[in-house]
Amino acid sequence: MINCYLTVPMPANVTMVMVEINTIASFDYLPTDSLFEYLFKFSKAEMPFATFQAMGVSSLRITLYLGTVFIILALHLILSLIFLISWPFRNRLRLLDRFHKMMRDKLYWTGTIRLLMESYCDMSIGVMLSWREPNTLTLSDAFDFVLTCFVSLIVVWGPITAYFLLRKNANNLDGQRFQLTYGTLTEGYFTTGILGCQATRYMIIWFLLRRLLTAVSVVYLGDQSPVWQIATIMYLSLADLLVNFHLNALNSKMRRVMSKINDTFVFLFSYFPFVYSGLVLDAETIYDIGWF
Repeated sequence: MINCYLTVPMPANVTMVMVEINTIASFDYLPTDSLFEYLFKFSKAEMPFATFQAMGVSSLRITLYLGTVFIILALHLILSLIFLISWPFRNRLRLLDRFHKMMRDKLYWTGTIRLLMESYCDMSIGVMLSWREPNTLTLSDAFDFVLTCFVSLIVVWGPITAYFLLRKNANNLDGQRFQLTYGTLTEGYFTTGILGCQATRYMIIWFLLRRLLTAVSVVYLGDQSPVWQIATIMYLSLADLLVNFHLNALNSKMRRVMSKINDTFVFLFSYFPFVYSGLVLDAETIYDIGWF
């Protein structure tokens, strides 16, 4: 998915497939562009990279970039406000009591952690795009600026909070209380044994850090030669493969094997954008390579 944002002119067939993959990977199933046109009036800000425009990203504003993720975050906020306001009355109405139990079991914090983990890369890219040209010319711009600051805190403090949370509970990752509250964070990883818990902590931090570094490469190295972007993505993919083999943090043999196979293919495929960076000059050949 990230390869489609590199400042490398991709052939039309690659762009077409990448648009669909990006829609699935970023949870952007809803027609948010049409909806947001009625809700927000952002000032004009041209995208710095044509590849983002080819993927349907026509604005630097994080609200538009997040799309469906923004709607989910808004629903989280609304539910949290209802949860807070109705707190004094939770023992008086059975419906409110059921609502509070559902919020504690499904949203705080398992559901929230799952959302942040799955959308962390999109949040990182969206924040960095928005900070390229922040402004408050309109109410929509001011709202987007506040949202950018809020998501920036998530992006910066997410890995730090995860590290200290896992370090604090290093000896209790398999405990019932930790699993009920933060179990989504360690889902699929070892939660027992000193080495297993340590590998899990490092793997989760690397999971977030790699996506943050990828966002830096996509947004801030786009002004440089595309070779720098491609090389960065390649070395990050190689580092991810090596970390996976070294830590071996997944808790089942099937997951470990599939994860290594996946990381190997990701690393091998990360080379292909070099083909479109001037290595191959014939347009028809480039188009044919795109199908492979």
